[in-house]
Amino acid sequence: IFTWTALVTSVLIIATFPVLTATIAMLTLDRYFGFHFFTNDMGGSPMLYVNLIWTWGHPEVYILILPAWGIVSDLLSFFARKPAFGAKSTALSMTAITILSTLVYGHHMYTTQMSPLLTQTFMLLTMTISIPSAVFFANWLGTLWKGAIRFHTPMLFSLGVVFVFGLGGLTGLYLATVTTDLYLHDTYFVVGHFHYTMAASVLL
Repeated sequence: IFTWTALVTSVLIIATFPVLTATIAMLTLDRYFGFHFFTNDMGGSPMLYVNLIWTWGHPEVYILILPAWGIVSDLLSFFARKPAFGAKSTALSMTAITILSTLVYGHHMYTTQMSPLLTQTFMLLTMTISIPSAVFFANWLGTLWKGAIRFHTPMLFSLGVVFVFGLGGLTGLYLATVTTDLYLHDTYFVVGHFHYTMAASVLL
């Protein structure tokens, strides 16, 4: 499974880092050469910067977490001493998450007064990404079910990832929904969600 996650991570890197490169180039031209890509003058827009940064920034989170998920999937299987449950559906779920991760960046921008049609679209896409996430999470539990588990250090860390990511995934549902995100935006709830889903899993 790690091989699959390494593959889709490479695809994400190739697809999204040119956006960051272009954004940095435009910002450099703005700051040092008097261009107006990201200002309110001469047809520029600060919202262009926000869109470009999140177009790269949201997939970048998955660039960090996908390899960790692959490692955890393999470790759970190894230390449960049984084949990974639903390995094929786990790989397909990781692939679906890779594709969807490039389409859901707008849920970071609900408070920017985007059109209601866009907010509803981004909300639907963000809720959709929870489906493949739930599939591979259930497969993790299926791998553990009735396994001859060895609680060695790597397995303990992997079990910690399973627990922490479960909490983080649940908190993400509140941020995907427009009505709750408007109140939770820019609060420590968002910080908690991010660190549960990504930072803690990568560090573990």
